[in-house]
Amino acid sequence: MGKSKKRSNASTTASTLIKGYLPVRVKLPEPPVGSKEGSERLDETFFFVKEHQGGNSSDDKKGGRTLFVANAPAVPGVTTKLLLTNLLGRYGEIERVTLVGNPRKQESSSSDAVALVSSDWKPFFPTFQGPIHASEKFAHVVFSSSQRMRKALQAVNELMAGKDDKLPGIQLEKLDLQMLRDETDRLYQKETVDMDDELEIDNKPKQIGVVALVQRYRASYQRLDRAKLLAKCNEVMQEYEDKEEEQRLSREEAANQPDDDGFITVTSKSVGVESGKHQLEKDKGAPPSGRRQHKRNRKKKQGIGATELQDFYRFQRKETRKRTLQDLRLQFEEDLKKVKKMKDEKQYKPF
Repeated sequence: MGKSKKRSNASTTASTLIKGYLPVRVKLPEPPVGSKEGSERLDETFFFVKEHQGGNSSDDKKGGRTLFVANAPAVPGVTTKLLLTNLLGRYGEIERVTLVGNPRKQESSSSDAVALVSSDWKPFFPTFQGPIHASEKFAHVVFSSSQRMRKALQAVNELMAGKDDKLPGIQLEKLDLQMLRDETDRLYQKETVDMDDELEIDNKPKQIGVVALVQRYRASYQRLDRAKLLAKCNEVMQEYEDKEEEQRLSREEAANQPDDDGFITVTSKSVGVESGKHQLEKDKGAPPSGRRQHKRNRKKKQGIGATELQDFYRFQRKETRKRTLQDLRLQFEEDLKKVKKMKDEKQYKPF
């Protein structure tokens, strides 16, 4: 037992670990955009693996048969789950792959609910490559047993520690990549058919651009039924009229009741809008006689001091006579000026 542990520890320390993670290089056969078709230059990417040691209560993760993958690889046109199954499945039997968006929140998508895009949409992308199906950057790769997981981890470790190869890593052949893309398209077609069967959606061409925006707006716009709106308005108005009638009857009943001293308060009624309208319709537009009967002869408002006595005191009478004499003198002088002016103009004819 002690020897086997020493061997495993020696093998795991053969390659350099980065904060406990083993970096794994993936060699892709696709040349970068702009290179020639026969170029031998290969594209590459890295992902990092280690044995999962989380505090989850799942039996699989406690059993020690799960590898935790960080920076999950993303290849255009291939789902991350299929890619990880192909890369790590070479070294051990994999039971399932679970993608995790945030490992701290334990968010997972173990089903095939990841959105896929078929090859029919590839011409709409800016390059010849397909879309990238990689919304999650972490994954849990569950092997069939803990022994197979350790063997796979040891094999990958030995591969990355290889001294013969200058750039050690897992090689992804063109044929494997094409098979993965075909499988991705197949899963997409299957998912589309299942969704159409469940929701009974007709295979109509999808609208794009302004037409799609108009359809989305029409779908979100809810028209009100005119009959329902009219019925609701009538109901509200009927409730209002019933309430007004009830208040009017209660006021009349309270007004006709004598008070503690036996007196009844007499109040004047005002012609309302509805009663006036009905009266006009009844009289065919003629003004109702009731309005003429209830008209009041309102006096104009008089100024302040209009009700005070004039010339009550002696000095008031004296000032009044003085002002009168002054006014007469002014009037006489004006008349003299007027007569003189007419004489000058030869228009004065006394007789």
